[in-house]
Amino acid sequence: MKHMRKRILSLLLAMAMLLTLLPTVALAEDETDQLTDAETWAEIEPPLQDTEVIVVPDDYVPDGIVMDYDPPMLSDGDTLNYEITLMLSLCSEVKAALLSGESTTKISLSDTDLVSGETEQFHHIGYYCPYADGSNINLTLYHYTDGSYAYIEITNTLSADETAAWIAKIDAKLAELSALISDSSLSVADQALILHDYMDAHYHYAQPIRNPNDYYPGVMLTENQGVCQAYAYLFQYIMNSKGIECYTACSSSMNHAWNIIGFDGNYYQIDITWDDPVNDYYGMARHEYFLLSDTTMSDSTHEHSGWDLTNYACTDTTYESAYFVSATSPVVLQGDDRYYVTANEGLVKYASGATTELNSLGKWYSSSGGYYLAKYTGLWADHGKLFYNTATQILSYDLANGATAVVTTADTSSGYIYGSVYGDHDCDGDVEISYELSTAPSVAYASKNLQEVSYTPVHDYDSGVVTTAAGCLTEGVTTYTCLYCDDVYTAAISPSGHTPGTAVTENVKAATCTEAGQQDSVVYCTVCNAELSRSTAVLPATGHNYENGTCTACGAKDPAAIKVPACTVSAAKGTSSRKITITGQLSDYANLSDYNITGHGLIYITATKLGTKTLTINTSGRTKVGFTSYKADGSFSYTFTGSAVSTKYVCRTWVSYVDGSGNTVYVYSDPITVSYSTLN
Repeated sequence: MKHMRKRILSLLLAMAMLLTLLPTVALAEDETDQLTDAETWAEIEPPLQDTEVIVVPDDYVPDGIVMDYDPPMLSDGDTLNYEITLMLSLCSEVKAALLSGESTTKISLSDTDLVSGETEQFHHIGYYCPYADGSNINLTLYHYTDGSYAYIEITNTLSADETAAWIAKIDAKLAELSALISDSSLSVADQALILHDYMDAHYHYAQPIRNPNDYYPGVMLTENQGVCQAYAYLFQYIMNSKGIECYTACSSSMNHAWNIIGFDGNYYQIDITWDDPVNDYYGMARHEYFLLSDTTMSDSTHEHSGWDLTNYACTDTTYESAYFVSATSPVVLQGDDRYYVTANEGLVKYASGATTELNSLGKWYSSSGGYYLAKYTGLWADHGKLFYNTATQILSYDLANGATAVVTTADTSSGYIYGSVYGDHDCDGDVEISYELSTAPSVAYASKNLQEVSYTPVHDYDSGVVTTAAGCLTEGVTTYTCLYCDDVYTAAISPSGHTPGTAVTENVKAATCTEAGQQDSVVYCTVCNAELSRSTAVLPATGHNYENGTCTACGAKDPAAIKVPACTVSAAKGTSSRKITITGQLSDYANLSDYNITGHGLIYITATKLGTKTLTINTSGRTKVGFTSYKADGSFSYTFTGSAVSTKYVCRTWVSYVDGSGNTVYVYSDPITVSYSTLN
C-alpha cells in the first residue's frame, strides 16, 4: 500500500508539472490531503495514552491532604451511566482541589465500587478531565491489590494565581463551546453536528506532536491543537455535560481514539479527527466520519478497526445519506434552514428536502494554471449574515434579503485565500476574521500564512425591555439588546407626570352646636403618592337640635322651655307716691330644677334712655335687680321709686342658666312700659 501510494504521488506530481504547459483544467485535490485510510493515519498517530495507575497495598495510608468524596447516585431519568456521572462529578472535585492551593491532593474513591480493569471509561479520567494539562497538572489513579480504586491523586506545580487563571481560562472556553449548543430546541444530532463542525474549523491536529500535552482537552481548548485523544475527550466531555450519552472509543491497533454517541435509541460513530486533515484545511469541516454505523466505519473507505466498546453497537444508517454528507464547511443552522458549502455547488441552502445554490464561489487556481475541484472556505453566521470566502475575497450574505457584500479583498500576490474562520469580538465590538493565504490548499498549520481582518457587525435590536420604570418626575430606561449578541443600548423614558387621584378628607374637626369645625380636602398622586393639593373648608356650627327641651347633640336646654315670670305692676298712693311695684309669677317654676339656674331678677330703664334699643342685661344705663328667692308659689314682687310721677320705665324679668356648652344664657320676659301716673 505504501509503495502504491508513492507511485500515485509521483504520477500526480508529474501531471502537475505538465499542467503548466496545458490549458486550464480541473485538478482533483492532492491525495496526500485526504488522509482517509488507516495506513496514512497510522504513520502519524502516536500511541494512545491512558491515566497512570499505581497499585498500593490494602493497608496503604496516603500522605498529605485527603478529601472525602460522596459519589453521586443515579436516579430515574438519568441519561448517563454511572461511570460518566462519576467522571463529571470528579472533574468538579478536581477543580475544587486545585483551587484549594495544595500542590498534592488525594480524593478518596473507596465508595465508588469501581474496579480497575473492569471499567469502560473511568480509567480515562486523567485525560477526560479538562483541567489537567499533562505538564503542570496531572491525575493519577491508585487501586488496591484487589483492583478496587483507592484514590485519585492531583498534583499541581502552578502557583495559586496561575492555577486560578488556568481554571478561569478553561471554564471560559468550556462555556463558549457549551453556548454553541445551548438552544433547547436543538436535536442531539444537531448539537453533535455544531460541536463537530466548530472543532474541525477551529482546532487542528498537532504538528509536531508534543507528548503528553497534545493529548489533553485542556491544551486543545487553550492552544487550539491536539491529537485524536484530545478531540475525542473534549467532544465527550461537552456532550456529557449536556446530559448526552457519549463515549470515547479506542483502538490500540490503530493508535486512535474517536467517539460513540447515543440518542433516540441508537448509537453512532463520530471521528472528528479524521474529518480534520493533518495539514489543516483552515476553517473547513468534512462530514465523512459523522454519525456512521459500525459497518460503514469499518469499510474500505473509512478503515476503522479494533475498537473497544463493541457493546455499543452502531447499526442505524439514517444519517449516512443526510444532507450534510457532502458538506465541506461547517453547517450553519438557521431555524429549519441549513447552509453549507459543497465542492460541486458552492454555498447552498438546504430547506424542505431541497438545496438551492446561493453562490458558486468560483474557482481556486493552482500555480500551474489548473484549478481545484474543491471549495476552500469556512462558513459561519453572525448578526443575520453568513460569512465565507472565495479565492480572493471575504464575503457576507444577508439572510434576510439575500444581498452579498464584500468584507475585504485579499492581496493575492502571494497566494489565494484557502479557508477562513471567525474569532472573538474585540474591545470595540468588531469581529475578527482570520484567513489563510497560500499557493496550495494543504499546508502544515505551522507554515500557514494567516491574515486577519475585522468588521463591525450591524446590530439588530429587539423591541426593548423597560429596565428602569419612569417615575412621575424621574426618567426611566429602556434597554435594547441585539438579537445576535449581547450588545445593548439604552434610551430614556420621559417622566410620566403625576396622576391625580380622588380627593380624600383629612384632619377633620367636627362642628358643634355652637362652634364651627373644619376639614382638609387632599389630592394625592395615584402612582407615587405625592401630595398634589390641599384645601381647608370651614364647617358651620350645626346649631342645637332640641327635643323635649334638650339638644340631642350636646344636651343643652332649650331656652324657650324656661318659663319667665310675666310682669304685672301696681302702685300705692299717699306717702308712697312714685313707688312702682313689679310682680310676677313663674308659671313653670316646678321645672326650674331641670336647669342649671344661675340667677333671676328684674331689669328696668327709663324709656327715654332706652330709646329704640332692646332692653337686655347688657343695655347701658339699665338697673338690674337680682331676686334671691321666690315665694312658695313661684311668685315675686319688687318695688322701686320712679324719678317723677310721669317718667315711663321699661321693665323685663330675666332668668340666667348655664347650657350644655358651659355658656351663660339669659331668658327674658316680654317688656312692659309703666309710669307712676299710669298706676294712679
